Amino acid sequence: MINEVNKIGIDPEDGYSDMPVNWNCSDLQMGRKWDENTIREFMGLPPTFIAIYKSIIDVGELHPRLAGGEEGEDWDEFRMKTHGFPPIVVVRTTTDKLKIADGNHRVYWAEQSGYRTIGAWVVDKLIQKDINRRNKRLTETRIITPEESLYEGYITLYHGTTWPIALKAKKGELGPQNLENLVVDVLVNVFHEDPKDAHEYYKKYSGQRKKDPKALFFTTKKEQAEMYSRSTTKYGGEIFFDVLSKYFWDKNKDHRKYTDFIRKLKTDEPAVITINVPLSMVLTHPHWITPAKDRIRDILKVIRQEPDLKDHLGDMTMEVFVKENIPARFVQRIDKVTK
Repeated sequence: MINEVNKIGIDPEDGYSDMPVNWNCSDLQMGRKWDENTIREFMGLPPTFIAIYKSIIDVGELHPRLAGGEEGEDWDEFRMKTHGFPPIVVVRTTTDKLKIADGNHRVYWAEQSGYRTIGAWVVDKLIQKDINRRNKRLTETRIITPEESLYEGYITLYHGTTWPIALKAKKGELGPQNLENLVVDVLVNVFHEDPKDAHEYYKKYSGQRKKDPKALFFTTKKEQAEMYSRSTTKYGGEIFFDVLSKYFWDKNKDHRKYTDFIRKLKTDEPAVITINVPLSMVLTHPHWITPAKDRIRDILKVIRQEPDLKDHLGDMTMEVFVKENIPARFVQRIDKVTK
């Protein structure tokens, strides 16, 4: 088992800062509230840097630096107007040192006012270093179940697709597909519709589907991904029955022809892509979304307090929706699926 580097401070869900903090208050320097994206922008970090989190930090562990002759401001009036202070930004270095990236004056004022703790966003370079180290130590064939992921730090996910697209995954070219473009391709190339008309048909028949995010679907169940791959079109993406069936109905096309067409539209080369990714990325990265996020976090808290409980976990299933390209280093293997 790989030893995990722990976060610093106290999770805001488990405690609070005695210096009032308003996590939704806009930062004075940025003019908007802090989140993972604005912090990456502010710090000049790449999207792959995911070790960013909220925490309650001891003021005594921070050392504010003010310009020569400069003194801390009186923040009382500001606090009353904003119902709390905007969180500061702290960097934890790879040598486990803390540096203030934003909020020196607030920390200084907190010291002078006798506050013991303060709300902060932490940019944790030590944890990120640990994540990068784990990436290099992954084995090619390791399968990590959701239960194991809670103490291993990585999880195995599966994506059903076509073999040509699976081959692209090894090159880091696997990314979300545009449902509208897929439908338009079928209407133009198969039914010989004018491209402009094809887009209008999509808007007319897609209903709520057009509001779906452009995302790749991953699951911890390999058999679920295999089933998904068998209902994938030769163009990539799932079979979009809801759109095409309405198109057939409106065109007064024979239903039997529609059934035959759907059968022919399915890929002859279903495939499954297996990836291993950091569990922390699934839980925190803005482009990796899972409906079970809160449940998994609750389980993690319990296991930290009672490590032996991990051996009594039942079967867990996770579904993850990814709105970005999958780095090639996460791809463990690609396999063809029997039809």
